[in-house]
Amino acid sequence: MTNTIRASEPCELLALVPYQLGFVPRDSVVLVGLRGPRRRVGMMIRTDIADVAHPFDGPQLARNLVAAAARDGASSVVVVLYREQDLRDGEYLDAEASEAFDALLEALGDALEIRGVVAVGMRTYHEVEPDGTLSTARPLADLESTAVGARMVFDGVAVLADRDDLGRVPVVTAVHRRAAARAAREHAQPLPDAEGGSGGWRARSLAEWRGAVRAAQRDASAPGTVRGRPTRYGRIGEALEDKRVRDAVLVTLVPGTGDVAEIFCASDGRERTEDVGFVVRVIVDPEVAIAPDAALLEPARAVLRQVVAHRDEGSAPALTLLGLTAWWTGHGAEAAVWIDRALEVDPFHSLARLVREALDAGLPPGWVRRARDAGR
Repeated sequence: MTNTIRASEPCELLALVPYQLGFVPRDSVVLVGLRGPRRRVGMMIRTDIADVAHPFDGPQLARNLVAAAARDGASSVVVVLYREQDLRDGEYLDAEASEAFDALLEALGDALEIRGVVAVGMRTYHEVEPDGTLSTARPLADLESTAVGARMVFDGVAVLADRDDLGRVPVVTAVHRRAAARAAREHAQPLPDAEGGSGGWRARSLAEWRGAVRAAQRDASAPGTVRGRPTRYGRIGEALEDKRVRDAVLVTLVPGTGDVAEIFCASDGRERTEDVGFVVRVIVDPEVAIAPDAALLEPARAVLRQVVAHRDEGSAPALTLLGLTAWWTGHGAEAAVWIDRALEVDPFHSLARLVREALDAGLPPGWVRRARDAGR
């Protein structure tokens, strides 16, 4: 969404932030980039106040936030500080919020103009004066009557209550998880044959994936309902632990790739690796980037959420693919939730770490960067 925001309208900006992020920020700092003389809203970057206030890591994080806003074309910013406490007129920001704000001020320097600073508490919001004191309170309930709020309600856009809700997975019974675990053990990758390959097992695994996605396409309730298929999700979860199967699944998420994934699996990865590399490029590189196809992506994401729900120990590959695809669709906050969970399961998962680096740098997907550059 593109909106013209004037510094005299903090209520419209504050009403927009949760809808853009997809959830209500808590104990967070949100840097809102404004582009050009009309101050159109650009990238919104959220992080925890405690992280920016950190005495050692905070200054570098603040510089990363500012650099990301500048790369997005921002000429000025609005800083919004969210605290889970009551704020009062005339008081100063608490110590942690002040430290975070000071780190941002130092990082901003002369690079970007500050158009405003707003502190949001439990019931009220306040503009922050130059001396750090809080202005006269305004009730948060006023945001519901803004033009932005009304438009979002009209469009049926929902805001989640908490960031972690972005990573919801279906509720699965213990019986289903046990069935999935048995199927996973039975589907364990066999030892390499005399030729050193596992092409047949990978091909069967990819066929299982294709079948699950087709079923999800037919069943609109697949994201939240299990219809007697825990064994399928167990087999897919086990197969995704193989990097080549995971890469083949990634290929299937990109429009126009045809049977490249099947060829990649059948060749046991020794051929067509350049096709997998190109798939990554069309997600990341603005020169060849394409936008995701929701009709193709959402059923696949529904299957991945089921895989995560059916695996007791977690599935770093499925979580990573959920994070990568969320980032590809432009939902950085959701992507961060999935990737953080993936790294909890496997701190050394290479693809998850790459996506985490892109998120930390505020790097948008290729098609977003191309559209942004074309609009400058």
